[in-house]
Amino acid sequence: MDNVTPMIKQYLEIKNKYPDAILFYRMGDFYEMFFEDAKIASEILDITLTSRDKNKEDSVPLCGVPYHAVSGYLQKLVDRGFKVAICEQMEDSSQAKGLVRREVIRVVTPGMVLEDDLLQPKANNFLMAIAPGERFGLAILDASTGDFLAAEVNTVQSLRDEVLRVTPKEILLPESSKNQAAMKNLMKAYPQALYSPLPPEVFEEERSGERLKSLGLVLPEGKDQAQRAVGAILFYVQETQKTAPVHLSRLEFYQVQDYLVLDETTRRNLELFENLQTRGRKGSLLDVLDETTTSMGGRMLKRWLGSPLMDLNRIEDRLEKVAELKERDLPRKAIRDTLRQVRDMERLSGRISLGVANARDLVALRMSLHLLPDVRTLLSPLEYEGFKPTLTDLSDLPDLRDLLERAIEDNPPLSLKDGGLFKKGFDATLDRYREVSREGKGWIADLEAKEKMKTGISSLKVRFNRVFGYYLEVTKSNLPSVPAHYMRKQTLVNAERFITSEL
Repeated sequence: MDNVTPMIKQYLEIKNKYPDAILFYRMGDFYEMFFEDAKIASEILDITLTSRDKNKEDSVPLCGVPYHAVSGYLQKLVDRGFKVAICEQMEDSSQAKGLVRREVIRVVTPGMVLEDDLLQPKANNFLMAIAPGERFGLAILDASTGDFLAAEVNTVQSLRDEVLRVTPKEILLPESSKNQAAMKNLMKAYPQALYSPLPPEVFEEERSGERLKSLGLVLPEGKDQAQRAVGAILFYVQETQKTAPVHLSRLEFYQVQDYLVLDETTRRNLELFENLQTRGRKGSLLDVLDETTTSMGGRMLKRWLGSPLMDLNRIEDRLEKVAELKERDLPRKAIRDTLRQVRDMERLSGRISLGVANARDLVALRMSLHLLPDVRTLLSPLEYEGFKPTLTDLSDLPDLRDLLERAIEDNPPLSLKDGGLFKKGFDATLDRYREVSREGKGWIADLEAKEKMKTGISSLKVRFNRVFGYYLEVTKSNLPSVPAHYMRKQTLVNAERFITSEL
């Protein structure tokens, strides 16, 4: 570390905190990778591997990708089972004194993907945590939708069946258990997932209980193993997203015996989700049945097919609903036409809650909220009693809808950094700042004239430099006329520089 440049030293210090992730280190318009990360990424992403100080023996391998096209590169790495730590510049390089401060703002992992273009619209992207013991505690989360489930199983075979049913992209487990026979067998039976070991204390019952309590989540009495697994997932979400997972407000505990167990062979031979020839979706049972008009409905149908109900009352309730909608052609068509316009509100909510949404996500949410009253109106005439709870639970969210209507422009830019997100009239202070930014020179000239008149100092100037920004400059002979509210910023040979709250 003593022989490297300040920038490489900073890179290594950050990389040391994320040793199991490829570090995307922001430098201007690019994310750069160095050392072993660069070698791995250049091969997978098919980009040029070069080096810093090419002519020296200790040259540093590097490669880079443009920040505006990062999604495609992220997808390739995540699909290959890698984690990517996104390290951003936390201050303007033109204003920074010395090296720009950088921090990792989130870690993208196979089980923690939030971007729409990295996800399949009609498939969940599950993260699973396993807490081993006399029983196995399970926690299952799709962070992009907020689907959050917990269970406990008694045997290694039940654990394996549940993992194969859920098909998680990533599995969290205690570091101390990765060499146990049960975990080794699971890794062999299901090699498709990335297995992420965590320190054993992450799974401690007391710490897990505190995490659940902080979010108002509750599990049935005595489900200690499930609590440990849920706590580990909550820890992982906060660690990777750098924010509390406040959108995880609903946790469902389920019993595995409530669903028919379909082993791997049965699923494959029945071609539930993929055909036997190409292993693609086309020609599978899901492909034949899926006439859903929304991504949310598509994901739900897939979950239903993979988890057939065992409870007769729930089966009959579902069939009664289907039967009425099947017989009532016009209401069904109207409902489908309306739902076709609804965007993926589950994933929109997830991105907004975790702070990775853009302005157009807010517009999509607003548009979808405007359709909810129409959905309620269309569902209201249905006669089967089982629809009534749905109507009760379906809130129009008028306050949120009205806020978005008043606040967000109809065609905002994609990036939040471009500005132009809020409507004129939503916030008076913002409107004033915008006016200042558009008419800055005139505003500065008006301020200078106003201050000359107030103080009687005809030589007073409003000036700017990169170090101090804007300031008022007064010659030394006029210092007795300087008002008390002027704040001294710098002393020169023949003048002094001041700032004011307004400036």
